[in-house]
Amino acid sequence: MKDDSVSATEAASAASRKRQAGIADVRAWYSHQAVQLGQETPELRAEYLRALGELDAQYERAVEPYRRLRLATYPGEPLPEFLQPGFGGTEPSPPLPAEAVPLGSPAPSPARRGGKTSGPAWPFVLGIGVIVVGAIMGYTVPVGRNCGGAFAGSNTKAAGEDIANAMNGKLTHVADACAAAAPAQMGVYWAIIGFGAAIVILGIVLNSVAQRPPVVVGQQPVASASAELMRLATLRDQGAITADEFQMLKRRVIGAP
Repeated sequence: MKDDSVSATEAASAASRKRQAGIADVRAWYSHQAVQLGQETPELRAEYLRALGELDAQYERAVEPYRRLRLATYPGEPLPEFLQPGFGGTEPSPPLPAEAVPLGSPAPSPARRGGKTSGPAWPFVLGIGVIVVGAIMGYTVPVGRNCGGAFAGSNTKAAGEDIANAMNGKLTHVADACAAAAPAQMGVYWAIIGFGAAIVILGIVLNSVAQRPPVVVGQQPVASASAELMRLATLRDQGAITADEFQMLKRRVIGAP
């Protein structure tokens, strides 16, 4: 049984090394995904735990034949530690990178990362200011002598002047002249107001763009990336690819440079 014990020890040791290497790969993938997403999502945590569970299952399958042989040869005796179920251990969640937010915390607004605001505020301030100036000018700047503003709609002073002149026997049309000049001036002020509105719309567009989540080129979905890492690890263990090829392909999967 000594040879069998040695074989069991070697098998458990090899399976344990394979598991630890797989854990390192999954942790690297997990950390990269957490940084790219900006937070730890339930889907990411679930896939991380699923990948760890698969590594544990692979370890159990590797040592199970030796465990059964030991139980059949020495019934009633306790199993050595390296053959006990669960010897591979349970891997806790890795520490989150500084850029990621723990699960359950509110996701940071993209605009708040790096201390930046959610978008430029100056278009709103400038645009509203221009609109206010245009409106004030439309109501207060006279369109002519004794005329009101283009937006006022009435020319009391001009009408009063026409009445006073008529009482003195002089016919004038000051009010009519004010009414005729108002549309041209009104067009100027509406243009100013429209320009201010366009600046506000620009601010809305810029703010919307700033709040869009970053698009990560080459980032794979959580499940597919984890499965690909497992597949590459299996190919490496089978000798289908070299260790260097595995590292190169792993970096490609997790999006690392």
